[in-house]
Amino acid sequence: MADRNFGIETLCLHAGQIPDPTTGARAAPIYQTTSFVFDSTDHAASLFNLQTFGNVYSRISNPTVAVFEERMAAIENGRAAVAVASGQAAEVVAILTLCEQGDHIVSASTLYGGTHTLLDVNLRKLGIETTFVHPDDPENFRKALRKNTKLLYAETLGNPLINLVDIEALAAIAHDAGIPLVVDNTVPSPDRKGFDCRGTCQSHFGDNQGGVDPTREKGANRYITNQMTFHRRCRHRIKRIDSFMTFQPRRFI
Repeated sequence: MADRNFGIETLCLHAGQIPDPTTGARAAPIYQTTSFVFDSTDHAASLFNLQTFGNVYSRISNPTVAVFEERMAAIENGRAAVAVASGQAAEVVAILTLCEQGDHIVSASTLYGGTHTLLDVNLRKLGIETTFVHPDDPENFRKALRKNTKLLYAETLGNPLINLVDIEALAAIAHDAGIPLVVDNTVPSPDRKGFDCRGTCQSHFGDNQGGVDPTREKGANRYITNQMTFHRRCRHRIKRIDSFMTFQPRRFI
């Protein structure tokens, strides 16, 4: 799309897509291919090294999935987005891109059960510790900070309590500490302020299944590159047909 500010309606319809210049088709196609042609061995090397934008293998990147990712990033006012096969996969990719053994997370205690287990059991086995605090008072997050805290985590609407958290207050606390605020935005529609990295569930706001991880944190380019490297190893990629079925309904939101 042109380098100008578009409204949310236009972004839902057109962001991330340029009509096919050969056929003039309006809808984005489903690219049912596993492999892509390289201009040369140097071109292939630059793609594999993430030095050049392009497609290598559909389990890593695909033009149909790219439309979905770019559209979500535009709707969320993010720098970029990575689409994965589930919301839990989006959380794992986001957190393990930012954290490693010996790191610490401060999280709201009012979480979806699967996320609580991920933080309290699965990540603890990897040497990543989480302190859970009641989110009604944002200062609880500040009090739980440590020197090795790498991120704050919360849900915009706690599942299943449907409690609200003060995103702007949590973002201020995170940024004062020089760390990002990561938010699970499963239920609400996209919000364009406050967070650094957000997971959005497409089976709630959009359609079909999938998770997307838009980011606008400082150093976002390096963060997205690290996410893609992690993706390459773990293969969390959403399917092409799921991407297509997810961004199509946005034409009618």
